[in-house]
Amino acid sequence: MLQSAVIPFGPLGRWVYRVTKGRHYARGNSSIVAFHPAHNYEIAERFREIHAQDPNFSFRPTIADERFISWITQPRVRAIPRSIAVKFPAEYMSPIGWLLKVRASLPWVRTRRAQQVAVTLCGLSIKPERLLALQEGDRVVDDKNRVLIWSQSALGPMEAKIRRFYADQIRINTRGNQ
Repeated sequence: MLQSAVIPFGPLGRWVYRVTKGRHYARGNSSIVAFHPAHNYEIAERFREIHAQDPNFSFRPTIADERFISWITQPRVRAIPRSIAVKFPAEYMSPIGWLLKVRASLPWVRTRRAQQVAVTLCGLSIKPERLLALQEGDRVVDDKNRVLIWSQSALGPMEAKIRRFYADQIRINTRGNQ
């Protein structure tokens, strides 16, 4: 899963989970989840058991799919590396706008971003239609006050990848609706 909380996946997160008897745990984001059902068969089974006992979902880990998956798979869950996949706001937005271009210029950040194969566009301010309408240098602020500067210098090759991918998707959808 994509890492999304302060407590990290791995040995420290598993220790916190054990010490707090499951009350605190590493959490991921379900925008991207990779798992093999044979090694995670208990997710659905345990959900059904808990739901039968608590149909109102008052048990905290059941308030969202990502919380439940993180909680139930805590003994073996791992973070998907940021060199493979990221949430767009976490990687390409910042509360400090000028920092975006500085971060994008760092060699290790450029290398990591060049390897990324998946980027999730979560949040209303960064939906594909809105991104495709942006011009070089346009700024977008999301509901968490993170700034996006739509430019090659801030986004590197991701700007062109997004434009190319979603422009193709919009063309396909437009043809299908005619």
